[in-house]
Amino acid sequence: MLRSVAAVLGGFIAMAIVVMVGTMAASATLLPGRLSRMQSGAPAGGVSRRYLIANLAVSLLAAAIGGVLAARIAGSHPMVHVVVLAALVLLMSAVSARGNSADQPSWYPRVIAMIGVGGVLIGGLVAGPR
Repeated sequence: MLRSVAAVLGGFIAMAIVVMVGTMAASATLLPGRLSRMQSGAPAGGVSRRYLIANLAVSLLAAAIGGVLAARIAGSHPMVHVVVLAALVLLMSAVSARGNSADQPSWYPRVIAMIGVGGVLIGGLVAGPR
């Protein structure tokens, strides 16, 4: 039981770390000056297409890494754990979509959810049975 929880939680934490680091890097590189504008109270402005694409790519990479880790940590029945992680990602995406930022296009939360779930499943398949 503990190993199952560790598998899903480990995959999720790995995803979160990759997304945070990747988002910070994309923000620093593709949204110059945005942080200082936000800190001064000025409107932050919209996000660029390049930033959205970079964020989608980072999300896919993070999801695949999370799926691989969940499958590897799980021990027995790795794909069950991967599916649980994918369901958790879907749930978190639904919660996150309710607070959709005005800076994001309306399609973005749905695409992030699909990439997250798909990436986790792909990562689990790549990890394969042990």
